Amino acid sequence: QRRCGETPSEDNVPMDRIYSAEQIQVPPALPGILKAFTKEVIRHNPKDILQFGAGYFGALKEGKLEDFLKTQEKTVPAEKKAAPEEKGATETKKAPEAKGVGLKRQSS
Repeated sequence: QRRCGETPSEDNVPMDRIYSAEQIQVPPALPGILKAFTKEVIRHNPKDILQFGAGYFGALKEGKLEDFLKTQEKTVPAEKKAAPEEKGATETKKAPEAKGVGLKRQSS
């Protein structure tokens, strides 16, 4: 192990260590997979994200993702499902523009 302040050398730096973005190769499918998973986590708001993730990715691998998500919909409490009229209430509304309000410049 390196000590604080010690410079890296061939002896104490793992070969797989990443120092720059050029060393990272992101598999083409990864961003889409993570985006879809993130959306489902937000949609279902599971108490245990790791358990949800294990079930999600297991079902994805087996081609049974739709079945897994249907079972998760049944476990979402009714109070978390907002009624259509309640959804509009949470949207940010633009404040009406105030005319003639503000600081006036003082003449010297």
